[in-house]
Amino acid sequence: MDNTENMDLELIQARLTGLQSKNQSLRLSEGQLNRLAGLETEEMQCRKEMSEADVTIQAHKEILSELQHKKSKSVGKSAKGLAETMSKILPTGEALFQITPDETVFIGWKWADGQVTPYAGLSGGQRIAFDMALAYALLSRAKTKVLIIEAAEVDDSHLSLMLNQMTEHAPEDVQILINTCHEPANIPDGWAVTRL
Repeated sequence: MDNTENMDLELIQARLTGLQSKNQSLRLSEGQLNRLAGLETEEMQCRKEMSEADVTIQAHKEILSELQHKKSKSVGKSAKGLAETMSKILPTGEALFQITPDETVFIGWKWADGQVTPYAGLSGGQRIAFDMALAYALLSRAKTKVLIIEAAEVDDSHLSLMLNQMTEHAPEDVQILINTCHEPANIPDGWAVTRL
């Protein structure tokens, strides 16, 4: 072989090596593209499942919201009834018993002047009157109805008002015992006083 043929053969050999290298590189790229296509398919499937899950979640949120609204409305009626019954016994003002849609509970006393005191802010005497009204409101469903109240911290005027309210509004089937260290100035008819 002459030199020219030798060079042509080397050139062809170099081209063949280059083509084989390029072929190998293309096959690697093809594998990556196939994996990428598989990932795209998997991504589309995941997006579809996410979309379906979002629809399901939204449907459940709507059902939950409706149930919370019904619960809030139902509990709100009970809370309103409880507050109205309590207010009959309070010496002045009205009881507040509110449950918000986010289930926050507020218990307090709204005075005749419109000012509101949360339960935690009531004085000892005010708390006794409030607790008595709450116990009275809860008694309406009890089979045995005995209401025992420790009222030493209630001042004379409020104790007399409480006794009057209880006389006027308490059901006849409730026995009420009020313990205090001082006798009120006015004791309504129907109350028996026992001194120890």
